Amino acid sequence: VHKCWQDVNESGVYTNDSAGQRMIVVHAGGDMGFIPGAFLMYQAKSRSGDYHNEMNNENYVKWLTTQLIPGLPEGSIVVMDNAPYHNKQHNRPPALNSLKSDMQQWLKDNKIAFDADMTKPELFNLIKLNRPATEFSVDNLLREKGFIPVRLPPYHPDLNPIELIWN
Repeated sequence: VHKCWQDVNESGVYTNDSAGQRMIVVHAGGDMGFIPGAFLMYQAKSRSGDYHNEMNNENYVKWLTTQLIPGLPEGSIVVMDNAPYHNKQHNRPPALNSLKSDMQQWLKDNKIAFDADMTKPELFNLIKLNRPATEFSVDNLLREKGFIPVRLPPYHPDLNPIELIWN
């Protein structure tokens, strides 16, 4: 199977025998084992086989605030990979393909002066010049609660401690 983290020289799964209903499993742990009360499991609604959108930022933040954070020891380090639901940006600037009105609103919200007659490319250049450092909403939430967020580089599941726990 092409979506596997094992060495190509080892025999393993050759066919997908579990193409049926999927379960979403969320948990966290560390040296002390799994975090008490942090286990979450629910049935995926998608029958198309693509269940990756079943966990989104809203569900993840709800899990963080109601299940993970209450059980974390003070000052814990929370390691996250680059799953899309971990990466919702705080005050995300508009992209070049954004609506002109959205660009203008972002500039207004950030108290950046602009001329109403400016074109989209001119507005976008102004946005690029004033782009804040990337801030992730989840990181801010964790810091507010006294925890230390650590982000792993993309495509490195081997660096993620939860993978050792699952193993």
